[in-house]
Amino acid sequence: MRAGLARRSVVERELDESDNYADFRFWSKKNVLDVAVTAPAVKGAVGQTVDLTYEVVNNGPSDGGGPGVIITAPSGTVLLPAEWCYTDGTPGEVLPESGKLRCNFESEFPSVASGYGRIKATVKLKIKSAPGTDGTIVVNGAMSSTESNPANNTARIVIIGGEGDGSGGSGGGLPVTGAPAAALAGGGAAVLALGAVLFVLFRRRRLAFHAPRD
Repeated sequence: MRAGLARRSVVERELDESDNYADFRFWSKKNVLDVAVTAPAVKGAVGQTVDLTYEVVNNGPSDGGGPGVIITAPSGTVLLPAEWCYTDGTPGEVLPESGKLRCNFESEFPSVASGYGRIKATVKLKIKSAPGTDGTIVVNGAMSSTESNPANNTARIVIIGGEGDGSGGSGGGLPVTGAPAAALAGGGAAVLALGAVLFVLFRRRRLAFHAPRD
């Protein structure tokens, strides 16, 4: 009996396992998704460093790969080092101050229908002089997929003027100079002149009222 079992195990043993599998390929269409980026306006003055927050959303319907983001600082400002970002033109290296940052995120980016599909990040923006309106945040989330709405792949960086003392903190505001100061000075002189005229007229009326009768 033992001899019979031994012979059967020898017969049933796989002689060549290299041909037990086969590769195959099939063609399908690219996934379609809508990746959007938004960034609320930030408030800051010259000399301040502010938080620039943005959000990237995969509206689906398909899942996608981790998005890449390019942040271009508005003229008059610079971007400070941020996590998962490097200075444009220097792969893997981030400079103390950058005019443009490239940022990368998770390798997978599911759609919002899955309960995920949102990435919110913040970078530091230093305002060195009057900021321009040419700053942008551009996202590339399609990668090997098809982007259905390229129009919302770009968000403008909007900086609203705030108060500052030029040293990076908030203060009592900047002095009024130039044309506004001249306008205020001219308006004040006009008010003083009008007051003088009214005073003289009022005094004359009082003298006329108290003049003796014949």
